[in-house]
Amino acid sequence: MKSKHTALTRAIERLDPHQVGLSTSLLPKQIAFVAKDFPKNAKLPPHKKWNSVVICAMGGSALGADLLRYVYEDFLNVRVTIVQGYRVPAFADRNTLVVLCSYSGTIEEIISCFKDARSRKLSSFVVASGGELMRLARHYRMPRYAFSTEFNPSKQPRIGTGYTMTALYMLFREARVLKPGTPDLLAAARTIPPEQGKALIAAQRLRAHSCIIIGAEHLRGNAHIISNQLNESAKAFAPYFFLSELNHHLLEGLGSLRTARRHWTVIFLDSSSYAPRMRRRVTVTRHVFEKQGFKTLTVPFAGSRIAQCLAALSYGSWLSYYLAILGGIRPSQIPWVDYFKKEL
Repeated sequence: MKSKHTALTRAIERLDPHQVGLSTSLLPKQIAFVAKDFPKNAKLPPHKKWNSVVICAMGGSALGADLLRYVYEDFLNVRVTIVQGYRVPAFADRNTLVVLCSYSGTIEEIISCFKDARSRKLSSFVVASGGELMRLARHYRMPRYAFSTEFNPSKQPRIGTGYTMTALYMLFREARVLKPGTPDLLAAARTIPPEQGKALIAAQRLRAHSCIIIGAEHLRGNAHIISNQLNESAKAFAPYFFLSELNHHLLEGLGSLRTARRHWTVIFLDSSSYAPRMRRRVTVTRHVFEKQGFKTLTVPFAGSRIAQCLAALSYGSWLSYYLAILGGIRPSQIPWVDYFKKEL
């Protein structure tokens, strides 16, 4: 056991010079920092009654928004739409709050959305650590929040979800997007359960496997997050699907993977809070995958819904990290994304 631990430590020292592991462990500090800093330094939009919120965000910068819209689905006063493209939707009007969120502030789609929103005189709020997006927001004196990235030394947006998620949550509270009595994310974040050991055990089992991530209800955003992090950090193909939607089509499409099934594991994000019929769907869907020759892994979460989402956020970050390390991969490097951006 000691030799395995030593080998893992040596692999981390060799493969993680940019401290992705340290950044992963700092999720609670990312949340706590924004909780304290946002009230002092955010330049908020004027108070009004919004009828919709549009969040423009891409890749890792969109993960926090996805988590929030699903876990708080029953507590939203207005429709929340996430846009991953170059333009703000046509339905946005003077009663729409447009949030432009880019961790680095350099993403061209979000800068394009900024210009589109400004040309249409839409109420906007910018969330970024800096970059061209924040420069434009300051130049035009737009409502904004610029956060420090001290607690994400890796500089990877997908590992800095605590920053963007908490900034959006604080904005939702200030803009009265959330109903009174909404469960408090900040309180839940003080006791995020340790997921590192559980994730390492799973990574040892999943090594050299592609994964299908399945989530339901409040954990749908986490299915997306884990897929993103497995893609980028572990360089693993990991599509995600939602229950109960997948029950209406995916189960008949598994035959095309007939010769590759031994290389796939289906990960179910399970919850003690799922509705009884949804819990039954998890059980039966897992059985269908197993009958067709797939390995499955059920990851259970308990506690309040927001506590489960934060635990799943931590779990997925560690899972992707350890899969990278065990596979001899540097989790910070994204060579194909970098190549694409250069060619573009």
